[in-house]
Amino acid sequence: LGKRALLRRVGEPHPEARVAALERELTALLNETGIGPMGLGGRATVLAVHVEYAMRHPASLPVGIVIQCWADRRAVVLLRSDGRIEVEG
Repeated sequence: LGKRALLRRVGEPHPEARVAALERELTALLNETGIGPMGLGGRATVLAVHVEYAMRHPASLPVGIVIQCWADRRAVVLLRSDGRIEVEG
């Protein structure tokens, strides 16, 4: 389900109105946190929230979250005064 949500185009609402409303509400609430891009502060903490759901056994309540954050893109780039660029990580 997480991959299905991740592969939906940014800004494309869920086909079910109730789920689309939840996506809009979560997007607004997350953007009110002020975390911003890469945690540096700002108004746009998330570009979109995509929610998918499936039937489950009554004794369980699994939740899956797929995120893209700094940990997924961590690298170090050194720009040297002589014009060399070194990428680490």
